[in-house]
Amino acid sequence: MQRTNSARNTPQPGAQILQLIRRAVLDGVLRPGVRVPSSRELARELNVARNTIVAVYEQLKAEGMLVAGHGSG
Repeated sequence: MQRTNSARNTPQPGAQILQLIRRAVLDGVLRPGVRVPSSRELARELNVARNTIVAVYEQLKAEGMLVAGHGSG
């Protein structure tokens, strides 16, 4: 189930970002071993809260689509 912003009935940014990254992994656009931006960097680029990106990355790690190397960037 996708979270929505009830005022506009549109998906929340975190859900959209999660879907986009998940699709990039499944389509082979993001290949194994490729570094993703830090949560701070991606949040800044997308103009969203860092906690949004942290939650997305945590979900992707839980799904086995992302392996974290804390502080390795």
